[in-house]
Amino acid sequence: MPRQPDGAADLAELGQSERRHRALVEAIASDVWRAAPDGALLTDLPRWRQTSRQTPEEVLGAGWLEAVLPEDRGRVAAAWASAVDAAAVYDVEYRIGPVRGRVGDDDVRLLSVRGVPVCDGLGRLVEYTGITVDVTEQRRQQSVLETVSRRLAEGAARMVRLQRLTARLSGALDVVAISEAVLAEAREGLGAAGGGVSLLDATGTRLQYQALDGYDPDVKARWTDISTSDRSPGPYVLATGAPLLLSCPEQLLELFPTHDIRRFVAVSLERSWARLPLRTSGAPFGVLALGWREERTWDDEERAFLAALAGLSAQALERARSYERERDTAALLQRSLLPDRLPDVPGLRVAGAYRAGATGMAVGGDWYDAFPLPDGRVGLAVGDVRGKGAPAASVMGRVRAALRAYAAVDPDPAAVLQHLDGFMALFDDPEEVVTVAYAVLDPPSGVLQHASAGHLPALVCGGGDVRHLDGARDLPLGVGRPQRATAQDVLAPGERLVLVTDGLVEDRRRSLTDGMALLAEQLLAAPCDLDLVPDHLLSSVGGQVLADDATVLVVQRAGAVHDVREAALELPEDLRSAGSARGFLRRQLDAWGAQDLRDVAELLVSELVTNAVVHARSSAHLLLQLRPSVLRVEVTDAAVHLRPRPRDADDDATNGRGLGLVAGLSSRWGTSGDSSGRKSVWFELAR
Repeated sequence: MPRQPDGAADLAELGQSERRHRALVEAIASDVWRAAPDGALLTDLPRWRQTSRQTPEEVLGAGWLEAVLPEDRGRVAAAWASAVDAAAVYDVEYRIGPVRGRVGDDDVRLLSVRGVPVCDGLGRLVEYTGITVDVTEQRRQQSVLETVSRRLAEGAARMVRLQRLTARLSGALDVVAISEAVLAEAREGLGAAGGGVSLLDATGTRLQYQALDGYDPDVKARWTDISTSDRSPGPYVLATGAPLLLSCPEQLLELFPTHDIRRFVAVSLERSWARLPLRTSGAPFGVLALGWREERTWDDEERAFLAALAGLSAQALERARSYERERDTAALLQRSLLPDRLPDVPGLRVAGAYRAGATGMAVGGDWYDAFPLPDGRVGLAVGDVRGKGAPAASVMGRVRAALRAYAAVDPDPAAVLQHLDGFMALFDDPEEVVTVAYAVLDPPSGVLQHASAGHLPALVCGGGDVRHLDGARDLPLGVGRPQRATAQDVLAPGERLVLVTDGLVEDRRRSLTDGMALLAEQLLAAPCDLDLVPDHLLSSVGGQVLADDATVLVVQRAGAVHDVREAALELPEDLRSAGSARGFLRRQLDAWGAQDLRDVAELLVSELVTNAVVHARSSAHLLLQLRPSVLRVEVTDAAVHLRPRPRDADDDATNGRGLGLVAGLSSRWGTSGDSSGRKSVWFELAR
């Protein structure tokens, strides 16, 4: 074959290179393009035109912009113009579609476009060259993978929440604490704006919320306690026993077209709801409620999470309710063995309480007693028979009766305990261990005679101090025949004598020494109202669940300690009561010469009275007590089930700050309640 000239060979090689280039472009399903220095497109875009349905001539120049979706067009044009002006790299993603006819989702493609400037040897821009790649399927697959990954992560997070909740609830026996824990996990796990946990009351006719969070006071006031005949989601779920998931207000109002529900939607701002029955077996006994501020549906994983959450909650709540029933039954049996009433003695106030330990139905051997003696004095006793059940209760009943009988003959504490030593020798079980603390108090003089048979020392609280009565302590009853002794002390006017059993202060978590120290601390923080003191000590020292039975007996002499001045005011369930309380406090502090405490005290008493009349929906009793070193203010209402606690409030919140102010501005503060349904909240301001 004759040799071709060099020029002809170069032309042939150039043509072959161009054909390879075109073949490569077609193979990678992309458009390779060139543009003039002014940005005008110079080459056809075959792949582009399959989507845009433009002619080759229509895409040239700036015609390609017509196929860019209107929502992206301005951004894309600005980015191209900016790159051309600066001779910079152009790198953009955008969507294109047909320029004629109706555009559906399947007609739209997502493109990734990159162009680079080409310059000559002198650095002058000659043209742009670039590539346009269809990344629609790639992004869809990426989106699917991200969705799957997100759902897996959310599912794992929910599983962790369920495991964490299971651990928290495993030993929980307090209904309110369980409800709050369940609600916190449910709201965080699904992003709910509000929710609550409600249970049927003992009559089965009322649905009462144990926890209700994320709503303003108006919503809480209407929905905290509702009838099971109410036309609303909670009673509906109780009646049907099936979950109720509502995706929008229209669905809610279609089922419950009432004024109260319309107002709830308007005030709560929620747009979708879930109501789940709480049951272990048989009919539901409560409802888990959640609400969101956007319309939504629930996927299978979320439904499974809700079902598991409701199941865990129901088991824990049923266990707690069962425990409470058993505890109440045990307490009832125990009270039948305790004095029907404590004596009403001029110059004295007496209060006592008993609480069963975690053994539930087992009746214990703890007891207390107070009774008038023939000579006008008062006998006071607490005792503990080690053990549980009928044997311990039997011994307790016999020892208590014997102590009264011996005291009527000779009230001297040493004599009474020595007689009881002989009495214990008559028992069939010589190993039975019984401890007793016995005292005789003369109300007019305050002379206190006391002795202890293996029992904890009595405590005396007054004037900001607590002292132990350690005299005349000896062995438990029936352990040998010791020669008992009587110790003597004086109870000053206003001082309190406190007798307890060891179940209050000692358990596996805490030594006896630490427990007695905590008891002394809580005595100083106890309410002014003596009737509230026993329950205050049982809760603050023993905790919500006692490991063992415990009793508390408190006696206070009339009068004041170290010049204590008091004033009290009854306040009705009325929003104006807060103003009345402020005025009363202001006048009293002025009269007592304590004006320096007035501003802070007015602010805090206003918060406490408002809590009582608005949240507890109760009248209130205001008690002021001025001592040389402290002002104590105490507000008592009739809603012990609504125990207040300070909580963090959002910057924009309009409530939730009251107790935070009390905690922050007072020297000390606290709360207590008794079994009759009264709650006391107090604070102190140092002078």
